[in-house]
Amino acid sequence: MQATERVVAAAQADGRARTIREWRLDVYCEGIAEFAARLGVPTSTLYRWEVGEMTPTISSQRRVADALGVDFHRVRWLDAPVAAALPEPPADAPRRTIREWRATFGETQPAFAARIGMSPQVVAAWEQGRKSPPRNSRYRVAKMLGLHPAQILWDTASTAR
Repeated sequence: MQATERVVAAAQADGRARTIREWRLDVYCEGIAEFAARLGVPTSTLYRWEVGEMTPTISSQRRVADALGVDFHRVRWLDAPVAAALPEPPADAPRRTIREWRATFGETQPAFAARIGMSPQVVAAWEQGRKSPPRNSRYRVAKMLGLHPAQILWDTASTAR
């Protein structure tokens, strides 16, 4: 049995319910497009499920569980996160633009985009101030980076070239 198969088998046997994103990143270690293909859904749909913008129908939830080889109740579906309920970060916590955070982590746009589950084009649009992500995406990106959402300065239109 290969290492990946052992990890998947252990995750399936441990009885813990995981979010679809946890199944994708922690168990299968796949990118969003590859995992969407595994599940037989469009990438955009999987993204919306992961961030809580959409909840799949019961039949889709069952199909996803079957594709993962787990019981239907082992996949936990998210509701849209509420960043406003979070306590404010410490006053001395660094606040940077998404481009500055990417540079802090020393990652290219494609690598950073893959890390946060977005396309490089979306990250480029954020960095250039052409687009601003919705609140739930801001929360999700901050959480994945280990930051408070208030630490990311999303209004970069004034600093965009």
